[in-house]
Amino acid sequence: MSDRTIQEQKNLRKLNQASKDGIGGSPLRPDGTLKVKGEFAYSSDLWHEDMLWGMALRSPHPRANILSVDVSQALKLPGVYAVLTHEDIPGAKFYGLEIADQPALAIDKVRYHGEAIAIVAADHPETARRAVGRIEVEYEVLPRSSPRSSACTRRSTATSMSRTSTSRTPTATSATSRGWSTVWA
Repeated sequence: MSDRTIQEQKNLRKLNQASKDGIGGSPLRPDGTLKVKGEFAYSSDLWHEDMLWGMALRSPHPRANILSVDVSQALKLPGVYAVLTHEDIPGAKFYGLEIADQPALAIDKVRYHGEAIAIVAADHPETARRAVGRIEVEYEVLPRSSPRSSACTRRSTATSMSRTSTSRTPTATSATSRGWSTVWA
């Protein structure tokens, strides 16, 4: 055997070992076989005699102040065990991977469309859905803050500064039919 063939075999062995170690390989998922066979128990498939179902009331606005939340009508619905807002959360009301800056439930303001404001626990998913529909929230809808408004502010300060800057900061932003396009200095 030539030296080249021996080296190719050694490289092939190293490559095979690397894929066994996970680099470049496709390790089996622990739940993969059960999912392929249709035997995996998803949360929507689980059921217990005394199980409660949860549903969240989410904001229809991208940005708003919450003036009031009235859960009294939802609590009157038979089968509803609890309706919770941020006031019902004991201890820390914020979470986050590195910085705890995300409220578990909206506190006094809505920061994005779909932010959870209240949660319902009921004996049936349909009961939970109906209870969510009975929660009354009064909003003060605020104008949307957009990248365009902050970019315009940055542009005005960037143009008043030296135009010979080589930094990678946006100096102008314009709306196009496809979305946002940014010009870099």
